[in-house]
Amino acid sequence: MLSSEDHALFAATRGERQCGRLVNPKVPDNVDRPPTIAVGNGEPVTKLLYGQLDAEWPAGMNLDRLPPVMASDQTGAARSIQGLVLATITDLLADAGAAALLTRYATLSMAIAIRTHPNCTEFFDVSDAKARLLRAKQLIAADHAAHWTVGELADRVGMGRSSFSAGFKAEFGMTPMACLTEKRMEHAAILLQTGSFKVSEVASRTGYDSPQSFFRCFKQHFGSSPEKWRKAVRRRD
Repeated sequence: MLSSEDHALFAATRGERQCGRLVNPKVPDNVDRPPTIAVGNGEPVTKLLYGQLDAEWPAGMNLDRLPPVMASDQTGAARSIQGLVLATITDLLADAGAAALLTRYATLSMAIAIRTHPNCTEFFDVSDAKARLLRAKQLIAADHAAHWTVGELADRVGMGRSSFSAGFKAEFGMTPMACLTEKRMEHAAILLQTGSFKVSEVASRTGYDSPQSFFRCFKQHFGSSPEKWRKAVRRRD
C-alpha cells in the first residue's frame, strides 16, 4: 500500500547543463496542485516527476535486497499501460486533484518496476513470512485467554492484516480466530475434565467475557454443553 508525500514536476530546458536545487513542494498551496518548477529558460526538453511514497510492504518483503535505483525498462503490455496512463494525466496536472492522480501513477510505476525487475523473486523471503506466521500461532498458544484480534496479531509479527490472515490460513489450514478458538477449547476441556470449576469460571479462564458466549462456542466445537460433556467424560473415565 502506498500513500502520497510530496510531488513536483521539474522541466529541464534546452541548453541548460545545471539542475536547480530541488524545492520541497510540501506547502499548503501545493497540497492538491503540485508545482511545476522550471530549470532554465526556453521550451522543455525533459520532464522529471519527483515525489516520495510511503510504502506498507507485504509480508516477506526483503527490503535489503531492493536496489537503490530501479530503471523502468519495460516492454509490451506494461509499457503500453504506463504510457497510456501518463498521457491521460499529463494535461490534468494543473487541475485540482493532481496530487491524487500522481500518487496513483507513482504507485502503478513502482509496482510495475518491481514486478518486471529480473531479480523480483529475490525481493521476497518466504521463509521469513513463515517464521512470522509461526510466531503468531505461538502467541495464541501462550496466551489464548487474551482478547486477540487479527489486526493485533498481524501488528505483533510485523505483517499487514490481509496478508497475515491469508498467509495464516494457507499455512495452518484455519483462520487465526479459528486457531484461537481451538486453543481455548483445548484448555476448557482440560479444566472441565480435571477440575471442579464452574462453567462461568472456565469461561473466564479461557478468555470469554460471558458464560453464554463460552457455552455457544463449546457446544459448537464439541457438540454438547460443557456440563453434559464433563459428565460424559467422567463416566468414561
